[in-house]
Amino acid sequence: MHGKLKFNLYKGEVTSSPLKCTLLFMKNIILFLTLIITNILFSQIKSGEVIYDLQLKSTQIKKEKTEINIDSGSRKAKLIFNSKSSHYEVYKEMIRDFKNNNLVLGLLRGKGTYYTNKIFKLHKKQSIGETFIIKERYNSIDWVLTNETKKIESFTCFKATAKIPIENYKQKSIEVIEAWFAPEIPFGFGPGTFCGLPGLILELNKTTGIQYTIRATQVNLSKEKEITIKQPKKGIKVTKNEYDKIIREKMKEIMYMNK
Repeated sequence: MHGKLKFNLYKGEVTSSPLKCTLLFMKNIILFLTLIITNILFSQIKSGEVIYDLQLKSTQIKKEKTEINIDSGSRKAKLIFNSKSSHYEVYKEMIRDFKNNNLVLGLLRGKGTYYTNKIFKLHKKQSIGETFIIKERYNSIDWVLTNETKKIESFTCFKATAKIPIENYKQKSIEVIEAWFAPEIPFGFGPGTFCGLPGLILELNKTTGIQYTIRATQVNLSKEKEITIKQPKKGIKVTKNEYDKIIREKMKEIMYMNK
C-alpha cells in the first residue's frame, strides 16, 4: 500500500450544523491553498542544512525484565538536503559520550546514516556483524494533515500525525508519530526515514511507548548553490521486510543457543 496524505481538520467533532460544516470545509481549503502558495513562493531554495536536538524522554528502559539506566541528555544530528535528496546522521563525536548510547540511538532512530530521494529511502547501518543498506519506498508513511500550527525557528509549521506498524522478533506494535513540517521549505525530507510531507520536518515527536522529541535548533538555507549528496553504495542491499526477517531469525538463533 502506498503512503498518502490525508486532511483531518475536524479534531473528533461530529456536527450536523451547516454553518460549522461550512467553516470546517473552508479551513480545509485555506490550509490546502496555504501549502500550495508557500511552496511556490519558496521554490527558489536550492539546498539547506538543519541541526536537530534529539531528546529521549526517559531515564530508564525495561529490557528483558531488567531496568536499564540511560543518559537521556540531548544528542545532535544534521540533515543536509537539495531539491532531489537528503542525508541525515547523528554527529559522530557525540556517539561515544553517553551511557548505553547504542541502545538510545536505536530508540531515537539515530543508528547509521539515512539517504532519501523522491523515490526511495535508504538506511545504512551496522547490525549482527554486517553492514546493511535497507531500502523502503519514499511514500511509505500515511500522514494525516491538520490545521494546527506553531513557530519553529521562525518558520510556521503545520502538524501531521501517523500511525506506524512496528514488528520485532517478539511482538507487533503501533508507533504514534507527530510531525511539524514547514511548507516554506518545500522539500519533503526529515529526520531518519520520516519524510513525504509537503514541507521539511522541523520537529518530530514519538508519543507512545518510549517517547522522544527531535527538534530543529538551526536552519540554514541557500539559494545560491545546490550541494551534492551521495547515495550509499557499500553494504548488503535488502528491503525493510527482508532485513526484519534476517534480524528475527538471528534473535531466535541466539535465544535458542542461550537456553
